Amino acid sequence: MGLDEHDGKHIILEDYLNCGIELFSKSGMDFELKRCADELEKRIETMYAVEYIDACIALFDYYLEQKMFDQVKGILQYMDSYMSKHPDEIRLGLMVESSRYKYGKVIHDFDVIILALEKKNAYYERIFEEEQVRRCHDTERYFDMNRKLQFALENETKANQVKMRFLASMSHDIRTPINGIIGMLQVIQRCGDDKQRIKDAYDKMWISSTHLLSLVNDILDIRTLETDSVVLENKSFKLSQLLGRVQTIIDLQASNYKIELFMKTQIEHNHLMGSPTHIEKVLLNLLSNAIKYNRPGGKVYLSVKEKADCFEFVVEDTGIGMSEEFIQNKLFKPFVQENKRMDGAGLGMSIVYELVKKMNGTIKVESKIDEGTQFIVQLPLEIDLNPVENKSLKNQTMSIENLSILVVEDNDINMEVIEFMLQSEGAIVYKARNGKEAVEQFGQIKDLDLVLMDLMMPIMDGYEATLQIRKKDKKIPILAMSANAYMQDIQKCYQAGMNGHISKPLYLEDLKDRIIQIL
Repeated sequence: MGLDEHDGKHIILEDYLNCGIELFSKSGMDFELKRCADELEKRIETMYAVEYIDACIALFDYYLEQKMFDQVKGILQYMDSYMSKHPDEIRLGLMVESSRYKYGKVIHDFDVIILALEKKNAYYERIFEEEQVRRCHDTERYFDMNRKLQFALENETKANQVKMRFLASMSHDIRTPINGIIGMLQVIQRCGDDKQRIKDAYDKMWISSTHLLSLVNDILDIRTLETDSVVLENKSFKLSQLLGRVQTIIDLQASNYKIELFMKTQIEHNHLMGSPTHIEKVLLNLLSNAIKYNRPGGKVYLSVKEKADCFEFVVEDTGIGMSEEFIQNKLFKPFVQENKRMDGAGLGMSIVYELVKKMNGTIKVESKIDEGTQFIVQLPLEIDLNPVENKSLKNQTMSIENLSILVVEDNDINMEVIEFMLQSEGAIVYKARNGKEAVEQFGQIKDLDLVLMDLMMPIMDGYEATLQIRKKDKKIPILAMSANAYMQDIQKCYQAGMNGHISKPLYLEDLKDRIIQIL
């Protein structure tokens, strides 16, 4: 059977030819040995890299043993030609020179032996040089890795120090308003006949609780920003209403600090598209800082200007100012304050920076010590070309009196507060302590107007309860009320079939307006 026949049993490959030469050489089968050698030499120029050199060496050994020196020289030429094209194949080069050395010894040609040794030596020198380079690179990588580890360790140490300072600050900042609330409650208990003192205590409790809520909100906000889980809104809003809410909130703080607040607008379009909740948070943080870091009798200015490609909000104060070093290196980092004597967690400016960036805006700051600070925020807000007027005027004339409302709330104090709010406005209140009770009562209450649904409850949560109620009634308004105030939580409420969402803590007027809106 010939070597080129392919009958499924004798498929001749290069590896088998190499092995054939070795086996037939050991067994003395010269005829088969020559056939393998001839076939291998025919294929040799079509091979690649290691297979090529291995085949050459197999032939070289065969021809050398047979003292076929012309063929030996031919194979050496094959290998030299290959190595001239592939000079970096050092391991293969050493194999070639070992064969040359072997040939020189057989024919007693010292020139061939010396040539083989010189080339081998050159290859070894290259190996040594490459090893040196590799070791240098390994050393550099080691030191680079060491530097990175050291840097990471220093950063982790700094981060831990910042966290420890933050926890210490939080311990103080949270306990301070709590102490104010508890302290004023004791004042009320002991001053039952002093109405003015009691009123003053209530006002201070309100301020303390608002401050405490602000601290908690800042901590939650920075967490969502760090995890990139903030979901922006893209809805229609009136800029004038947003600025009005901001002014109402800030006026109280300004009066407490004896600061004058001035507001000026230059806008052509009032109906915009964007994320009003986050715009409001940015402005409140900037204005709050402008008041807090001002001096008694100081001034704060808010100007809003519509430009060709954005809306520009400028907050300026006559306060204590900031150093350039602080602005460049610390201003927008969390848990950092220029003046340690001020209240707060040092999160406000970090929140502002991240929210502005999230809304594809820019923020610039200029400040001089003892002269004041100016923040310029530019936001690319879209103009709402098809605005729909809200029901605010209608809401002012409507009430929730005589509305039948099912309140679903598992916390006794929260239930008492909500019940008082609703009943003080003339509503009829039904109560359920969890989602399962709500589903059961829903089918029993006649002429029910609304369900106020808490979300996180034992036995059955608000989402599942809503799904169960929707199987019975597709139209009954369901308003979610929860401390889960983030956009993803609100979206989850709508997906479950609820009509709206209001965040805790609840304020009577806000609750009333929200109920009227969804009816």
